[in-house]
Amino acid sequence: MSIRSPSQILIYGAGYLNRIALKLNDEADSIRGKISIRTSNNNIVTFSVFQNKLTGNGKENPAFKSMQTVMNEYKDSTMVGSFTDADVVEIKDSGFKFPNAKLYGSIKYDGEKITESIMKSVNFITRKVTLEKFRIVFKIYGLHVVSVKNGIIKGEIIDYNKIAHKITLSCNDDKIKDKDILNVVGVINEGLRDGLPICEYQIVKFSETNEYKKEDFDLARENYKKTIEELAQDCPF
Repeated sequence: MSIRSPSQILIYGAGYLNRIALKLNDEADSIRGKISIRTSNNNIVTFSVFQNKLTGNGKENPAFKSMQTVMNEYKDSTMVGSFTDADVVEIKDSGFKFPNAKLYGSIKYDGEKITESIMKSVNFITRKVTLEKFRIVFKIYGLHVVSVKNGIIKGEIIDYNKIAHKITLSCNDDKIKDKDILNVVGVINEGLRDGLPICEYQIVKFSETNEYKKEDFDLARENYKKTIEELAQDCPF
């Protein structure tokens, strides 16, 4: 079987539309901002939105039009006073090739420091809801387990530039071991716990994969080191 790279990642699920915080720029050629979806009283999952009006080949971007509809027609909890009166929305499971929402790694240099993070972005949501259970689900095909301790997994995923990104997950199953390469499915828990903000990727199911190899992650880790070194050359600290 051929090695598949990068890691394949998607997010889907349903809940109440908690908040729309989107802005159309002055030239009306892009939409930027955040959308959050509430799945329970204390679980609110936030997604980034960044959509240009035109795609790279000059065609209309359907995700831009979708977000315009969200801005103009959808009702979030801040508009109606109660989250249970807000629109119920769904992120469809569109498959890995063109995911409606996904996780991705980010490495940025703002002129002062280098920051790394795992982000969530969304392209399409709909009020045509088919799911009965409210939750936000993630799938990662191609997760390298660097280490496991007390149910906390330090892992790596590979992006489209073949760069490794660090991601932390949790799992109650002690069958996951260091150096495993897995396909995983889980739920996103985001909000407050004991008064502190959390964003937890909790693995529910997993299986070993032979479609990704140790060599893929070795190369991606080297690419990560080169990226950090190049950014550090411009960083005075």
